[in-house]
Amino acid sequence: MMQALIAPVVLATLVGLWLAWLKRRERAEDRALTVRAEIQSAVNRALEGESLLAVQVEPPSSFHCGRVVLSTPTGYEWLVHEAWNPVIEHAPKDYEVVLRHAA
Repeated sequence: MMQALIAPVVLATLVGLWLAWLKRRERAEDRALTVRAEIQSAVNRALEGESLLAVQVEPPSSFHCGRVVLSTPTGYEWLVHEAWNPVIEHAPKDYEVVLRHAA
């Protein structure tokens, strides 16, 4: 009798853990999208409109903390300098800010 209950309990536990992990990941991605929207809005205000400065936000994972990634085409690096203060002000404390040079 007990052996017949072990397999369904183990299976239900595995499915429950998987669903909990998916929910946690979804919340992290939603937060990253919110952070990206706030930072992009602050950058647009600082640069007085849309620009060639790309803002990406990667949610934290088990292997790294969250990242705000800024990149520009070659020759437009001055945009990062102009928008640096708003980016730092709106980036969460547990996120790192990364500058990526586009080729």
